[in-house]
Amino acid sequence: MKKDIKKLTDQFFAVCPIGLEEILAEELQNMKISEFEIRKGGIQFSCSNFKAIELILTTRIASRVYKQLFQFEIQNEKNLYHHAKDIKWKSILTPDETFKITTIQNRSQDGKKWSGFKSPLFLSQTLKDALVDNLRNKYGERPSVDKDRPDVSIILHVEPVNDPESKKEMATISVDMCGFSLHERAYRKSRTFEAPLKENLAAGIIKLTGYTDQVLIDPMCGSGTLLIEAMLIRANIPASFMRLRDYHPDHREWDFQRHTYLTKDKYLLRDLDKLIKDLQKQVDIGFTNLKKLKNQFIANDNSNDSIKQFILNLRELGLVSIVQIENQDAADFAPSNIENAIVVTNPPYGDRLGDKKELEELYYKFGENLKANYKTCDAYILAGEKEHLKKISLRTSKKFVLYNGGIETRLAKYELY
Repeated sequence: MKKDIKKLTDQFFAVCPIGLEEILAEELQNMKISEFEIRKGGIQFSCSNFKAIELILTTRIASRVYKQLFQFEIQNEKNLYHHAKDIKWKSILTPDETFKITTIQNRSQDGKKWSGFKSPLFLSQTLKDALVDNLRNKYGERPSVDKDRPDVSIILHVEPVNDPESKKEMATISVDMCGFSLHERAYRKSRTFEAPLKENLAAGIIKLTGYTDQVLIDPMCGSGTLLIEAMLIRANIPASFMRLRDYHPDHREWDFQRHTYLTKDKYLLRDLDKLIKDLQKQVDIGFTNLKKLKNQFIANDNSNDSIKQFILNLRELGLVSIVQIENQDAADFAPSNIENAIVVTNPPYGDRLGDKKELEELYYKFGENLKANYKTCDAYILAGEKEHLKKISLRTSKKFVLYNGGIETRLAKYELY
């Protein structure tokens, strides 16, 4: 392997929704991971393989976790090919395994330059050619590409170096330890139902409210993502609980189960087995405690279909009995005995002709309802358009800019007296 190819050890990158980096950093700190650097949309950190796996199994905020393997500087695609061809790919995959390559281009760490390469697809193709040529020369055969569920998902990250005079870019080769986005908790009965809020963003919103054990109210609950994530937080149930319940060492739930750093390390396998069993016990205890709670979670929506979907999700979790569910207009919904409760909701964004006026009216009427019927509560509203928040005649005490996928949103806090 070339001397200018740096082999990385115990280096990882966790991706998260933009705006939730500080919440993800708190998760790392709670796990005693102290070596990290916050970036836009994620965190670069250093820890053992075991700690990285533990993060995947317990995080509420991260979307994916990448294990970084190699790093080198390039100026063009030829540099990429020649460097990548010298990598010891046999430590990552064999010819009888499938793979996929995804290229991510970014700004330099100082934010001043954007990657100069024109095509991420061509970079992926160049890296694929180098990988295939390397293994074919060594084994006489090559691995196949599988774009849907490969054995190994390889990430090529390219960003300019911080020197403004340099045309070089830093190429980092990683493997995805997850195999899917961790926001997919698997408790939604149907993912085809419109659910505009990803689960990890919903969990981050609940964290931003400071929720611990207050009554929680969602007057426009949709399929219930905010409330379900709050329940998991309240009972300290790991976000991956559905997959933990179904876990078997011979069945792949996460990609790290197939990676050689795990499969060839008997001590790591032993520690993982113990961690899984401990987390499974935590899940059981959490649901037992959660089912004892009454009058702590209040939901409402004016859509019958949304309510039906929420109930299906709750049945999947065995939690229908602990949620008070109503079917009213949010402008009129006013539950009783909610002193010092937290109100958190994600109103519709609107994408049809005429929606703008309807949404502005909805925000205005909902704001008037908050003033009249939710005194002593703190209310948090996630809006897709900042103009909608202006229709609420209340002073915001705090605002957070968050991204729901590619949609810029604002979470506004209102202290109601």
